[in-house]
Amino acid sequence: MFVLTYLARYSSETPPAYSHEHKKLVLVRPDEADALTLPQDYKTAIHQAVQRGHFG
Repeated sequence: MFVLTYLARYSSETPPAYSHEHKKLVLVRPDEADALTLPQDYKTAIHQAVQRGHFG
């Protein structure tokens, strides 16, 4: 499995939009990833991105 992780900051008063292909959008901090219902590989990818300094 290959997991590509995108980390971004959202700084707007306007709620973000998402397409009809998705049921909902959830914005979380990287330290909240373990509480999400995600495959462990996704959580690991998030933690690795943070450890590499891609989110500060």
